[in-house]
Amino acid sequence: MVPGTTVPLATSLLAYCKSRSPSVKRSIWLDHAAACENVFAGGTDEEDEDKALNIILGSESYEELAFIIESLTWTEMDDELDERDLTNIAGRIRDLRNRREHLVDRQLRALALEPETFADIPAAQTAAAINQRVTWLGPRGQAGLAGRLLDSDRRGRLLDSIALFALRGLTTHAREFGVLAQDLATRLPASAAALQSLAWDAFYDDLVCTQLEQARYGLLFGTLPDMIDPGLPVARRSALFDTLNRRESELRALQDYITELGTIQQQTDVQRFMDARQVFMNNFTTAPPTDGVIGQIAAFFDSLASDIQALRADVAGTADQIAALTLGHLTDAEQDDLCRNVVGTLDGVGRLGLLPTQWKSELIFRMEEGNADDDDEHAILQVLAASKARSVAEFAQLVTAQNWETLSFSFDGQEYDDLEQMLTTWP
Repeated sequence: MVPGTTVPLATSLLAYCKSRSPSVKRSIWLDHAAACENVFAGGTDEEDEDKALNIILGSESYEELAFIIESLTWTEMDDELDERDLTNIAGRIRDLRNRREHLVDRQLRALALEPETFADIPAAQTAAAINQRVTWLGPRGQAGLAGRLLDSDRRGRLLDSIALFALRGLTTHAREFGVLAQDLATRLPASAAALQSLAWDAFYDDLVCTQLEQARYGLLFGTLPDMIDPGLPVARRSALFDTLNRRESELRALQDYITELGTIQQQTDVQRFMDARQVFMNNFTTAPPTDGVIGQIAAFFDSLASDIQALRADVAGTADQIAALTLGHLTDAEQDDLCRNVVGTLDGVGRLGLLPTQWKSELIFRMEEGNADDDDEHAILQVLAASKARSVAEFAQLVTAQNWETLSFSFDGQEYDDLEQMLTTWP
């Protein structure tokens, strides 16, 4: 250590060293991997397994855990550890990788906020904390932060992150992000319109993708009138239009899924929503919506409504008739073939990775059920590969949700080797 320097009291010597030098980090990772290798070298008893597992799960970053797994290989860990241990390792990968992929949380942490605590804190208190952090930045820092948020590439990645976490059924913190954008808007008049637009985009990406993740088409129907409500700000109405356009592929992915696996009524409901969505988008303008525009949209619902309140009531009537999506009607005899058809269809058009996580998990579960043959195993691998290509964290989430014992039991031969190789390589 350089004379005159001290280790901060709030950290350990190990953590201090890790932050100082990449070479030190790698040296520590090598030591951890070697320690596991030594434990695995002889006959592994329960105590040895616990030692190795504690080292692996003790990884403080995704990079460290990925390094250790790639050094050991999933195959070796599968030989030496219990199936439950491997499920826990997949869960640890998921949690650590989430911290990298959750771009909104990373932005909030950069302001010395702790997103993990938001659920336990009143919204007003969280908003006050965000306001305080923005104040601390000062005018120059505030302008710099706004510029980074509004950069077209970063803006798109932030919104994609919100959509991804919503489609995975996880907390997006889009509300807190919106508070941050609106707070900046009050301080920076020249950027206010763009920041308010960003806040509303985040709001609707969260709302629409959360409704889509649950396949709640009734709720999606109920959101559509926001686009032409003359009482709402144009920035908000535009944001819904932009969101529904931006999430076209995600909407189509679930529609393809339901077209193959749903009942006739479920297929009709989703097609009716997609048609209604197009009608609203075709009639959208940034100009204040007129009674004539509202009347044209009302005709789609066989309604005579000429004002937004009456139209909302008619749309709500349609929404109330739509039940939540279930697949209980599928028989054991038909579900394997239908699930493989879904995988083939979505993979063929590049939408398999965009399907909400719970519906991917449902596909895997139904193809695993009974005796999975080579075609089922190949289709499951396609689901996992497409998910991993979009989000490593979601891939690990799927493995954890199925649990390693159940997932691995469904595979044999080359497909088993391919599965283990997929779990050995972590980009």
